[in-house]
Amino acid sequence: MKKFMHKASLLFLLLIFSCSGSGDDESQTNEYIDLFISSTEGFVGETIIFSVFDGEGNNVSASSDFFVDDIKIASNTHTFNTTGTYNVYANYGQLTSENRIIEIYPTPITFKQNVVVEDFTGTWCGWCPRVSEAVRLLKQETSDAIVVAIHQGDPMQFSQEGTIRAAFNITGFPTALINRQERWASPQPLNVSQVTGKMSGKSYASVAMESSVSGDNLDLKVKVKMGFSYKSMKLAVYMIEDGLIYDQRNFTTYYGAADPVRDFIHDDVLRRSLTNVFGDDLPSDQVGHDKTYTRDFVYAIPPNYDKSKLKLVAFVTTGADRDIVNVRQSKLGETQDFQPVD
Repeated sequence: MKKFMHKASLLFLLLIFSCSGSGDDESQTNEYIDLFISSTEGFVGETIIFSVFDGEGNNVSASSDFFVDDIKIASNTHTFNTTGTYNVYANYGQLTSENRIIEIYPTPITFKQNVVVEDFTGTWCGWCPRVSEAVRLLKQETSDAIVVAIHQGDPMQFSQEGTIRAAFNITGFPTALINRQERWASPQPLNVSQVTGKMSGKSYASVAMESSVSGDNLDLKVKVKMGFSYKSMKLAVYMIEDGLIYDQRNFTTYYGAADPVRDFIHDDVLRRSLTNVFGDDLPSDQVGHDKTYTRDFVYAIPPNYDKSKLKLVAFVTTGADRDIVNVRQSKLGETQDFQPVD
């Protein structure tokens, strides 16, 4: 969806250009023309703007003809009312522009946007309580921020933490990632709004989980509802645990400035990944607008895990992009529905 982020600015610029003609002299003084379009992708019902510039850089849109799939349109704007791939070009005098391709997708289905914070930490890290304090403040403000604490170099170390750190070039502690898109700015307790601000938007995918436990056996069903014509997606499922107690080094003024903080309660600790840590590919025929993907998991919970304090986290990404589209957290035994926009 990054391709749509700067569309508004481009629309504004092209509107300005389309209103600034080449003056009274409309004679053809160049050997080629360039066609610019406000977006190469759009949704049904969206209007796209076309502009033409001659070889000298003059805006000649007012004197040009525009064609969509070889059909001349009335002006340099066009509203696309059906999905599909469209071929667009322009004529100016005897000159014809290169063909441009526009993809029009169905109107997206929107869902509530949740946010995940991945806290790279360790009991040996004296500055890491700064992020712990920020997480405490964050949880006071919202229940829609999901935290995953990825430990290194202590008894809670996640076996693949090095793989995740390397993928995101994490070279120092503490570091916290927001949706795997950006780093939580230090000092994190003063920048809680950086996380909560991500929840004001909307997502084009939603995740729901349903689970049950019999003895030590977990049965889990994860569903992904897609509201956009994604070409490919990945699903990752983590198991995290609350209430693990270990002393924590502390170089900060938080927690009474004690060092170490005795019997520190570590929550949201990443214990297992039930998929590849970066997600498993969804079958291509089950990815796309208004499609729902379902996957079942069976997992034997290790006896040293406290089942009453376990939680599940599932998130989706698109294609090779590791940025998280949306995320969901669930208690064991919970049944969830997809989340519409509030």
